[in-house]
Amino acid sequence: MRELFAAPSSDIAKKLILPSVSTVSEIKGGRRIRIIFDGENSYKPVIANLILACGAAVNILRAETEDIGGTAAGYMIIGLPEDIVLSERVIKYLDDNNIRYNEA
Repeated sequence: MRELFAAPSSDIAKKLILPSVSTVSEIKGGRRIRIIFDGENSYKPVIANLILACGAAVNILRAETEDIGGTAAGYMIIGLPEDIVLSERVIKYLDDNNIRYNEA
């Protein structure tokens, strides 16, 4: 399930898991990332912990989760702070905590 949400390869999986390009491109703002909830981190307060640890506010732009076999799976698109130092701090936090993400 992790790979399906992190890197959907079939056209059907992409339509089900990824928001359409037009939907994402309509979201205003700077750098955006998609955090993947793949069962491992689905019940943790990821965004709250990120904000507290980094001292940086992020903007939740879109989120979608589904219950798959009793496990929450999906994604959240967040807008990173415009301040490059804060933005990189957020990315480092995600990397250090093994939270899967990619550019949206």
